[in-house]
Amino acid sequence: MKNAFTVKTITSTAILLALATISTIVFKLVPMGSLGLLRFSLTPAIIISTSIALGPISGVIVGAGSDLIPAIITPTGSILPLITLVYAVLGIVPWALVFLTKHFRKSLKKPYVLYASMAIIAVGVMVPMFVTGFFEDKFGESANIGRILCVCIIVVVSLLCCITVTVSNKKYEAELLEKSSIPSPYEVAIIALVCELLIMCAGKGLVFTIMYGIPYQISFYTIFLGLPVNLTLSTVAAYWMLAFENKYLHLHEVKE
Repeated sequence: MKNAFTVKTITSTAILLALATISTIVFKLVPMGSLGLLRFSLTPAIIISTSIALGPISGVIVGAGSDLIPAIITPTGSILPLITLVYAVLGIVPWALVFLTKHFRKSLKKPYVLYASMAIIAVGVMVPMFVTGFFEDKFGESANIGRILCVCIIVVVSLLCCITVTVSNKKYEAELLEKSSIPSPYEVAIIALVCELLIMCAGKGLVFTIMYGIPYQISFYTIFLGLPVNLTLSTVAAYWMLAFENKYLHLHEVKE
């Protein structure tokens, strides 16, 4: 943390904040219809990579700023302090998790935990589709079409995530394992999984329940529906952002 306020860090934080702000604004424009709480976004990936590469101070700035700035500058925006707090926490947790995952970098060569996690998440998303009336409440007569589309998307995206992480992990082991301080794709996947599940799903779900009185199981499950897609986005985008930063900008050296 001693180099937390170097010119490179401040400049990099500003650039990443701008990217996160643009991402938030763009993805908020995507209409979600009756699933208004659901969001697909690259913003968490940007926050996660910032936290890992630049540390918790930059992570908090980018996290909180990515929520506050769009709320201030967009005509329909509104400042929601609890949501801002969720994104601020997201800027801290990845930095802390790296201290745990780096101890398993060499011993865990295959991302089997990710495979199992994606399978559990897929089952967790799909089972309520068929045993509850959630889709009937949201889509009415189109509920079965919605179920089929969701199942197809979940299966394809989950497989894509596992394949991409596996290929990236092999490349990392061959080229970067001994000479790079950035987390492996496997580590980033675990970090993204914890962040997306505990912060973005559980945390935001609780905030929506507190703010709007929505039953927690409804708010959580609505956000949880997007977890396979958002986990894939966060894992793949965050790792390749870190790889780019490490190769061309050497940002990760700031944390050492």
